[in-house]
Amino acid sequence: MTSNPLSIFIVGGHGKVALSFTRQAAARGHKIFSLIRQPEHADDLPKGSSGTVEPVIASLEQSSVADIASLFAKYAPSVILFAAGAGGKGGPERTKAVDEHGAIKVFDAIEQSGIAKAEHFRRFLLVSAVDVRDKNKPPPSWYQKPDLERSEKTRNAIGAYMDAKYAADKNLSGRTSFPWFVLRPGGLLDEPGTGKVALGIHQSLVHSIPREDVAATLLEVAQLPKGQADGLMLDLLSGDHDIPSSVRDAVERGRTDFEG
Repeated sequence: MTSNPLSIFIVGGHGKVALSFTRQAAARGHKIFSLIRQPEHADDLPKGSSGTVEPVIASLEQSSVADIASLFAKYAPSVILFAAGAGGKGGPERTKAVDEHGAIKVFDAIEQSGIAKAEHFRRFLLVSAVDVRDKNKPPPSWYQKPDLERSEKTRNAIGAYMDAKYAADKNLSGRTSFPWFVLRPGGLLDEPGTGKVALGIHQSLVHSIPREDVAATLLEVAQLPKGQADGLMLDLLSGDHDIPSSVRDAVERGRTDFEG
């Protein structure tokens, strides 16, 4: 149990990373408000202790900016996590609607709600993906042949997703009205977490990572003191370093992995 429990609002609470995050955060005593589209998904949410996890039923796609802003004002979270994603369902149009337009809608709602002005508000967290970048520019200079091959394979398979994520990340990169942080995990695995990662250190893209470790890293960042890690977009892959020290070292390094 943490000595300073947070109030965390999750957009896209039924995704696998979000569910793992909810379980881990609730176990530490944090209060979770989980935005889910379908009422029946409430039964899938980790229960936590009494009242720790509360479902919020609303559709990201159908809600307006004002609708979402009113939710942020109502629940007054100290952290907002965007973990929504179309998951490849509905084709390119729905991917763009959720991963790009849905994310930008949330950015606008944070600004409209004014929640970032509250003393208790710490940060907004966005789950993106490794190698999200302007595909018309040369790849990062540190990429080796396996990285270039993985990049091409990924874009051939889920190009619409990568384009939508880039558009959202690019939009967020220009925002200065609220503190934000972007986590860029590599290929996601359903196997148990190891507690060992490579965060923002130019690890090869071929190293996939368990969703549990992605969620644990997000929670570690969420718990950072106010003002830390703001404006960073960091690659996350499997590695050899424990999560708390990896987050600490990445914050001290202060180098973002997003090249615009």
